[in-house]
Amino acid sequence: MSVAHTFLFAVGNSMTTWGKLSQLPGVARDIDKVFDALVDGGPGFGLADRLRSVKLLDKGAREVRERWEEFIEAVEIDALVVFYFAGHGALVGEHDLRLLLADSERSRKEESTL
Repeated sequence: MSVAHTFLFAVGNSMTTWGKLSQLPGVARDIDKVFDALVDGGPGFGLADRLRSVKLLDKGAREVRERWEEFIEAVEIDALVVFYFAGHGALVGEHDLRLLLADSERSRKEESTL
């Protein structure tokens, strides 16, 4: 797989409005390290294309979804996509694990979580 066909979509949320979950101060560092390792990796060593990879921190569900749609529309059919998430998750049904974003709320779980 070449860098030209490999892309990273990294999302991190150090805080959420969901319940009384604690802030996660290490999330920004984790997202930076993953992005640096997969995209920058040193001259000629990065796995993912820098211009089309995405790094989002402490964003709401609408923005993350919009950026994901733009990102996935631009990806070639034979590309490798790495989706990385750092932050809180929540089980909202027996088999329904959701990723929590900055604006996630239990009362709006369908539109405010991934």
